[in-house]
Amino acid sequence: MEKITIDEIIEACDGKLLQGDLNTQIDKISTDTRTLEKGALFIALKGKNFDGHNFLEECLNKGAVGAIISDEISDRLNTRFELLIPNAKFQHPMEIVDTTGRNLILIKVSDTLIALQDIARYYRNKFSNLKVIGITGSNGKTTTKEITAEVLSVKFKTFKSAGNLNNEIGLPLNLLELSNEYKAGVFELGANDFGEIKLLADILTPQIAVITNIGNTHLELLKDINGVGKLKWELIDSLGEGSFAILNFDDLVLQEKLRQCEKGELECKCKFLTYGLVEENKPLPKNCGFSEKADVWATDIKLFGLEGSEFVLHYREFSKKIKLNIAGNYNIYNSLAAAAVGFALDLSIDEVAKGLENFKNTLPNRMQIINVHGIRIINDTYNANLQSMIEAVKFLNKLNNCKRKILILGDMLELGEKSKDLHENLGEHIAKSSLDLLYTVGKDSEYIGFGAKENGFSEENIFHFSQKKDLIEKIKDEFREEDTIFIKGSRGMGMEEIVGFLKDKGE
Repeated sequence: MEKITIDEIIEACDGKLLQGDLNTQIDKISTDTRTLEKGALFIALKGKNFDGHNFLEECLNKGAVGAIISDEISDRLNTRFELLIPNAKFQHPMEIVDTTGRNLILIKVSDTLIALQDIARYYRNKFSNLKVIGITGSNGKTTTKEITAEVLSVKFKTFKSAGNLNNEIGLPLNLLELSNEYKAGVFELGANDFGEIKLLADILTPQIAVITNIGNTHLELLKDINGVGKLKWELIDSLGEGSFAILNFDDLVLQEKLRQCEKGELECKCKFLTYGLVEENKPLPKNCGFSEKADVWATDIKLFGLEGSEFVLHYREFSKKIKLNIAGNYNIYNSLAAAAVGFALDLSIDEVAKGLENFKNTLPNRMQIINVHGIRIINDTYNANLQSMIEAVKFLNKLNNCKRKILILGDMLELGEKSKDLHENLGEHIAKSSLDLLYTVGKDSEYIGFGAKENGFSEENIFHFSQKKDLIEKIKDEFREEDTIFIKGSRGMGMEEIVGFLKDKGE
């Protein structure tokens, strides 16, 4: 973070200085005392299950220069601070120093979360020449972000948001890590409900927006796949003249959005770049005005299982053979999205190819391969929805050199009233595969087995458990050399616990 003054902070968040020097400069902002560094300004966020004001003593003991606090707390400054900061010395009712004699900066705001977002928005606007890319979608956001950053790094010093910090807190904190050394920044945007992408996009103000796909996610609030499309499209709505929207051409919901833009049913100020697989391109509705071929596309696709893949990348009159170090057909899509970002920023096809081929997956719990005494475990436990589960089934089904192919699946969460049907639909796909054993754990995952059984999968090879401990007890001696086990489930299911058990058992 570049240095900014307390005066700038107050201007950005419409705060009121209770004490401290307006000219004080800071280069660190924190909302978490566990990772707070000396000299940081602490913002005391308050949520359903936590209150950062309860950690003011800890943040000051760690060397924070001060804090941004809410009106609710500041109005009871003496009694509240005497309770929370027993080691602080009150020189008079409105001046607090710590035990070292430091005069602490105190700023009050009406809402500390909005203050964090306003400060991040102000700070981002300091980097007017930064090329900013925002990525959203139902699947592949984080991987696409990582590959895109690798591609852009061939030409630019590129910042990428940490991990999957993509929400109303994580995105602002990532923006506050920017510095003048960066020429491009790649950020992930996640959301569960309408308006959330709009908020994040307003803070980020990207010049390039990527939507990886539209799937059945967060249906408790979004109701159906069209609701998901409406939410994700908030990112495109944020774009101004001269900006680029990069869309998955093979996604039917996005195809319909493109058609609506062409007919004037949606206001679209940006330019479009599309990407897809030629073999799987779905022709757009007649007379929509868009080409029936994506702008960036792949041909001659060869999948090498866990060893990666190969394809020919095409853009305009250019083509280039690409060897990916990451497995799965879906990672070709993610790579095409990253390539399209590169082309939008005038990278050559050789520069794009170098970035794609340099990328190696280091993301935790995403297609991690673990070998334990001849048993191969594929840890893809980070998250799950119907589309990513189906891709997992397809991937495992095509793997070679497996004596038995085994699925261990947890619930797909936040699907609302469609949960039963979508779990059963996954079971249908499993029944059409050549997989050998199916283990499920949770509540609605039992319907995966029902769907598989009804479509011909052997009942004696289906096992369901309501608790992970019972599943673990069942599988502790079940697997043998040359088995391949694919483990996946929604984030809230904590399926990595099963990976940990199998790994520890083999050591």
